[in-house]
Amino acid sequence: MLDLNAELESANIRISEIENSIALQVRVLRRLSDRGMDRTLGERMLDVRRHNLRQTIARAGLIGTQIATRSRLMNVAERATERTIELEDNLA
Repeated sequence: MLDLNAELESANIRISEIENSIALQVRVLRRLSDRGMDRTLGERMLDVRRHNLRQTIARAGLIGTQIATRSRLMNVAERATERTIELEDNLA
């Protein structure tokens, strides 16, 4: 069984890492501009990092939805079990 909470924590850690990487890349690009150097490769790397960030954020959202759905299903099952016990007690 998947541990969705651990997956969500891992995704959040990865988001933080990517955000730090993006900030670093922006500083590198600024230095390249200040020195009049070609920024093409650095800009492509920044685009890739931003794309990875969007994907990771979407994944974290999906995991959060799965956690919420699982929690709602467990609550429904618990209430159904309680209702069944009540009905059985009433019939006894």
